Amino acid sequence: MVASRAIGSLRCFTNASRTLRSPGYICRNFTRSSALLTRTHINYGVKGDVAVIRINSPNSKVNTLNKELQSEFVEVMNEIWASDQVRSAVLISSKPGCFIAGADINMIASCKTPQEVTEMSQEGQKMFEKLEKFTKPVVAAISGSCLGGGLELAIACQ
Repeated sequence: MVASRAIGSLRCFTNASRTLRSPGYICRNFTRSSALLTRTHINYGVKGDVAVIRINSPNSKVNTLNKELQSEFVEVMNEIWASDQVRSAVLISSKPGCFIAGADINMIASCKTPQEVTEMSQEGQKMFEKLEKFTKPVVAAISGSCLGGGLELAIACQ
């Protein structure tokens, strides 16, 4: 509970480093990803030696797994994997009441052939496998619904 309140108190970062000032919490310094401004679905900041990864599908009431989110997630995981500063990570949702609702149904519906759907599914599974084999501990801080691919993502965490 305390961790979720602390993580929930993180706000959008406007500087490369910022001090958190929140009633009842000790001030801490945070840093953010250098590519944060180019990402639309995933961003992260580092608190001490923990990467706090926020999932936020734009223009949607819930987070869904789509190609953009998957691409950004893999990019962030590669950055965290390579960082000596980061020893662990926590995944959280920026959407109230929903971690990840599952795959983007519109993306699936846009597939023209069964092979496209199969390839899309295999790419998602590769992302889950990469997360599962991640050398640093990753925790899914689930608050609210977590369905389909979102549950698979959570299960792939340590």
